Amino acid sequence: MSDTTDNQPAGRGRSFGRSRMLLVGGVALLVVVAVGGLSWWHLSGRVSTDDAQIEGDSSPIASRVGGTVAKVLVRENESVQAGTLLIQIDPRGYEIALAKAQADLAEAEANSRGAHSNLPVAAAASSSRLNMAASQLAGAQARLATAEARLAEVKANEVRAVQDLERAETLIAKDEIARRDYDAAV
Repeated sequence: MSDTTDNQPAGRGRSFGRSRMLLVGGVALLVVVAVGGLSWWHLSGRVSTDDAQIEGDSSPIASRVGGTVAKVLVRENESVQAGTLLIQIDPRGYEIALAKAQADLAEAEANSRGAHSNLPVAAAASSSRLNMAASQLAGAQARLATAEARLAEVKANEVRAVQDLERAETLIAKDEIARRDYDAAV
């Protein structure tokens, strides 16, 4: 009888074991390369940061006039062309300023007429008194118009303050503004 089992030649058992080790090593190497390649592919398009700074272009928007925004006409990240209307400003503040300016003009015109009414004493007394009374009436009317414009301004400021308070109440309920900002609005 021979020393080998199952009628195999003497060197065949070792070469089979060596082939098996090479096959297992090749498969393990293939698995490592595949896992590494998939990891690289999956993570190569991702960016990670600890300081949360973003590099990019920013386009600041500055208004030429101040006022309360009445309506926003575009959505966030919407592309717009030059000259596109973005927001509407509440016109009440400007209307009040116009009314006040008109009242101031009327008062100045009345004062001018009043200054012209101080003609030489040689004019007839009744005519002079009549002109003076008319000038005083015009001045009083101008002062009344100024007071009405100021009243309209105060009323508009009250409406705006109420709206600001309502907005602040909504934002404080969502914890989107600081308590001191809400207290300032109140």
